Formats: sequence, C-alpha cells, structure tokens
Amino acid sequence: MAVPKNVYVRALRKAAQTLGSVEALRAHLQVSMNQLAGWLHGEAPPPDVVFLKVVDLLAEEELAVIKRGLRDQSDQSAAE
Repeated sequence: MAVPKNVYVRALRKAAQTLGSVEALRAHLQVSMNQLAGWLHGEAPPPDVVFLKVVDLLAEEELAVIKRGLRDQSDQSAAE
C-alpha cells in the first residue's frame, strides 16, 4: 500500500516543531539540509529508516505529553 506523500511532509514538519527547528531535526536524523529540504517539500519521500526515526520521535513526545497529563491529574486529585 502506498503512503500519501503528505503524510511524510506532515510528520517531518511536526518533528521539526517538536525539536524546535528544522536544523535540530536535520541533526537528529543525521542527514544533509538538502535531503531534508527535499523531503519537507514533498519532492521525494524519506527512506524508511529515516521515516521510522521521525515516527519514534513523535511517539516519544506523545507519550511524554500523556505522562505529564496523568501526573497533573494525579497532583490535582491529591490536592483536593
């Protein structure tokens, strides 16, 4: 099954936002800025290994957000 290229672009942009910049994402992925720019503009999909690194990064961030939310809920319950 083919993956729509906008999925790659959206994931890469979200990862750059999560890390704080496109440069931080480039360093995290250990790729050239030219490669990353092409992927961000949808010119070509990133290699699977790179895309999986992006997915891992986003999943880790989502898990951290969930954990913070659960911790905040627990703290609020304890304060009541």
